[in-house]
Amino acid sequence: MAKYSEFIKPGNTVCYNGREVVVDEILDYTFEEIPTADELDMTPNLYFAGIIHDDMKTETVPVCKLNPLRQISDLSEDELISLWRQIRVGSFFYNDYTNTLGIERKYLSDVCDAYLDAIDSNDCYEWLTKDSPRNFAEYCMGYCCI
Repeated sequence: MAKYSEFIKPGNTVCYNGREVVVDEILDYTFEEIPTADELDMTPNLYFAGIIHDDMKTETVPVCKLNPLRQISDLSEDELISLWRQIRVGSFFYNDYTNTLGIERKYLSDVCDAYLDAIDSNDCYEWLTKDSPRNFAEYCMGYCCI
């Protein structure tokens, strides 16, 4: 995982509760001063960031709740299994795709829809007969093209 100072900078796009947001500013909550990179990496729970949602609403959140924005292809097999356990595959609600691994909910929903379609289609994926953590991980590592 990247250090906080590498991805939490004003103007960067990050992931907060499975939503893509933009970092507006980073503050020391006691003095409202910009922390150094080392301070941010060593004690992220002491700092807060102003973030801007895609609907232009702003919010102040703890820096430790922000993750680098990632793609499915960035995750290892163990991370994919962990991701499967955090979400509800096949849900119609984006909130059910909230995760701590930095995968944006809408994108993850699309990946899961393709995965479930692959389970239903016995033509191309003969090995994929049921939904399981391992099958999800294998599909995402080798066959996911979203």
